[in-house]
Amino acid sequence: MFWEACVKKLLQGMMLTCAAVATPVTAQTVTYACQYVEAAGLIWQNGRWVATEFYKQDPFILTAIDGQLVVPETTEENISHPLFLSQCNLPTEAPTGEPDENLLSRVQSCSDKIGNTLLFSFENLNGAYSKIVGAAAGRDNATKDSLTVAPFVCGTMR
Repeated sequence: MFWEACVKKLLQGMMLTCAAVATPVTAQTVTYACQYVEAAGLIWQNGRWVATEFYKQDPFILTAIDGQLVVPETTEENISHPLFLSQCNLPTEAPTGEPDENLLSRVQSCSDKIGNTLLFSFENLNGAYSKIVGAAAGRDNATKDSLTVAPFVCGTMR
């Protein structure tokens, strides 16, 4: 009788442990609809950089799985997405206020191989996209690609 009770308790414990290990973990996916607020930067004109405003680009979608941004598939329809061909760093706590404010937010940065970078705050649901490859052009080039910074805001899609 005593042994049966012990074996029964042992089997119950083993079954609960196996059930917990075998239960699949469901990834949490969050989709954000994002819109650029402004777009400004520098254009190369007559041998020098000149400040200018640019037309705002089209809205875009960001997707996060388990709290990390996901780079979209490499397809022709995604070529204008700000994360196209990017690699993302792990999210980190970073200062997002004035130096003396000590405000920290959970942010993630993603960059491609030619200097296009997106920075996104998961707490504030905003960020910025920058394109700076033109700065690497030769000093004597008659033309250079413009340098752009475009802040954006996002909302969670339901």
